[in-house]
Amino acid sequence: MILSVLIVGKTSLDRHQEAEKTAKEVSSVFDIRFIDSQVQGGIDSVRNLKRELSRKPFNSKKQTAIIFESQNLTLQAQNALLKEIEEPNPHTQIILTAPSKFSLVPTLVSRVQIVDLGADLFEEVTVETEELARKMATATAGERILLGEEIRFEQWFFLWHKFLHQKLTDDYSLFPGLERINLERVCKYIKVLQDLNIKLEGNANKKLVNLILAISAPF
Repeated sequence: MILSVLIVGKTSLDRHQEAEKTAKEVSSVFDIRFIDSQVQGGIDSVRNLKRELSRKPFNSKKQTAIIFESQNLTLQAQNALLKEIEEPNPHTQIILTAPSKFSLVPTLVSRVQIVDLGADLFEEVTVETEELARKMATATAGERILLGEEIRFEQWFFLWHKFLHQKLTDDYSLFPGLERINLERVCKYIKVLQDLNIKLEGNANKKLVNLILAISAPF
């Protein structure tokens, strides 16, 4: 039976290294396939991967597919991947990496073995960050801009991934009364967060980033 693994925790580099280490236990370099979901996050990438994995390994026990930072996969791509995991090829293993198990749809997470490299960052979202989001939800445009100055990017990033998980499971304990927020808008906002994270790594203006976060939040 297929061994599907989700590696979470620590940094993206740590997850990347652990995924390659796990793959090399059963696959040679000729039998490892890589997908960067930031670039290849659509359903076509998953369909192409399925075709590649239907072949027998070249010189290994198994073929291995590594999908880096799989939280970037679209919902359609995750559902297509779920079907692949539920109907395993005995000569294949699939390894996913993501910041947390909450980064993916719950049905997919329930079908994989989780390897946690560190603390669950969602459990570390502070009460202050959650309260800030509740204030912004009922604030005027001007008030939201002022509140945006209090945003701590990393906390805000993981808070919205947590909210996405709650939207997908109809659990609104974090944001009671915000059931009206459209799921598609939440997904688009998380894409904005991911793009801004890249810009921050390039020394973007943090005040400007916080302003964008505040005015574009999907409340």
